[in-house]
Amino acid sequence: MTYFRFHLVFNVPVLLVLSVLAWWQGWSSVHSITLASLLVIVVAVTTPWDSAAVRYGIWDFPNERIWRRLFLLPVEEYAFFCIQTIQVSLLTYIILHLGKWTSIDVSIIHPFTGVALGVLIIAWVWTGIRTRRIPTTRPHLHYAWHLFFWFAPILVLQWIVGWPVLIPRWPAIVIPTLLLGTYLTIADVKAVREGIWFFDERRITGMHVANILPWEEMAFFYCTSLVVAQSIVILLPESARS
Repeated sequence: MTYFRFHLVFNVPVLLVLSVLAWWQGWSSVHSITLASLLVIVVAVTTPWDSAAVRYGIWDFPNERIWRRLFLLPVEEYAFFCIQTIQVSLLTYIILHLGKWTSIDVSIIHPFTGVALGVLIIAWVWTGIRTRRIPTTRPHLHYAWHLFFWFAPILVLQWIVGWPVLIPRWPAIVIPTLLLGTYLTIADVKAVREGIWFFDERRITGMHVANILPWEEMAFFYCTSLVVAQSIVILLPESARS
């Protein structure tokens, strides 16, 4: 199975079903513009992160399973960024549409947001300095470090700036994260067995799901789904969140 066929079998059908459901529930131009903006952000952030993983040898793609590369990544990998983002965003919108949500009034504590952001930046820089040698001194932690060092601050940042809209809408965040994170994990087991991509066993801890998928890869799907779900909730205008 090629990476392109993997998309056709596992990702495109889910995308089509969610698109129809979202359209049926009143998907509008406002939602499309917000999603387009999020796609730009996702591609801009994920491309260097994924490229670094390939450069360091955490994972890679056999050339016979892909169409062609754009720089270090297969074209199909860029498509995956976009497909997952759209899938999660559509499901998040569908769940948002099922309820009536009201954001929390936090005008009193707004001044503390800047302080929290400053603490986050300092903690992130300090952590980077203290752990920068992990890829070379403890290579089995490389994938886990590469994932959480870059994605954990994004999740914390989202909660610092967006918790008033995230807390009341937690079902629209948790449900897409669990459903699509689990589905993508199951699909990924098939992809690894088919040899569409592979991992350097020296750069993972050795704990596997279904005896083949690194737990870090499963964590990746849940983390990225969570980031996307929270992002679309934060970015949507208040009037478009329900």
